[in-house]
Amino acid sequence: MQSIALLAHRFGRLAGLGAVGLLAAAGAINTAVAESPLVTGPSPFAAPAPVVQTLDAPVPVVVPQYAFESPMPGFRINSRFGFRKLPGERGRMHEGVDYAAPTGAAIKAASSGTVLRAGLSPTYGNFVEVDHGDGVTTFYAHMSRRAAAAGEPVKAGDVLGYVGSTGHVTGPHLHFEVRKNERQFDPMRVLGQTFASLKDLPAAGQARLTRASQTPTAPVPYRVLSSGRVSATLQ
Repeated sequence: MQSIALLAHRFGRLAGLGAVGLLAAAGAINTAVAESPLVTGPSPFAAPAPVVQTLDAPVPVVVPQYAFESPMPGFRINSRFGFRKLPGERGRMHEGVDYAAPTGAAIKAASSGTVLRAGLSPTYGNFVEVDHGDGVTTFYAHMSRRAAAAGEPVKAGDVLGYVGSTGHVTGPHLHFEVRKNERQFDPMRVLGQTFASLKDLPAAGQARLTRASQTPTAPVPYRVLSSGRVSATLQ
C-alpha cells in the first residue's frame, strides 16, 4: 500500500508532464498493484459473522414412579375400608379391603419393595408385609401359606403367598392394607394409580395406629389405641 501511495505522489508530479507522463504513471501503478502481496482475511467492510452458541445435550430428568396395582387382579373386592358390623359382632373399623378368592389363588405384591416381616398371627393368620420406603408398607393376611420371607426384595407382581383362611376369618379371602407411618388408610386411594413420590400418597383419614412385634418368636401384630391400651385383635 505504501508503494501505491508513493506512485500516486509521483503521478501527481507527472501530471504536469502531459499525456505521456500520465500514461507512464498509470503503467507504474498497475505494475505495483500486480506485484503487491495478496492480503488474506476478512474484509474490514464485511458484515460480522453470526455468533453460534452450542448447548450441551440436556440431561434427562428421571422422575421416580411408584405404581400400586391390585394384589389379586381378576378378583373383586367384597369388603371395603371403613366402619363395618359383622354378624354376631359389634361394629368396628375395617382397616383394609378384602378380596374374595378361592383357597390357593396367588397373592401378588402391589408394588416393588422389600419384605419387612412375614409371620403368623392369631388374628391375621399367615401374613406378609412389604416396605416400599418413606414409611409406606402394604400388608397381606390370611394366607394359606407364604411364598416370601423377611428381607427379600420383591417386584410388583411377584407372588407373596396364597389365599387361605388362617387367623380370624369366616372364609378364604385376602385382607389387604396400605399403611403410612404405621397407620392404615383406604387402599382404594392408591390402587391403580402412579405417584412421582411416596410422599404424595393421599393418606388423610388414617385409621388408628398399629404396630407389629419385632420379636422373632412372637410376630403378632398389635394395636396401640388412642387410650394407650394395647390390643392384639386387629380385625
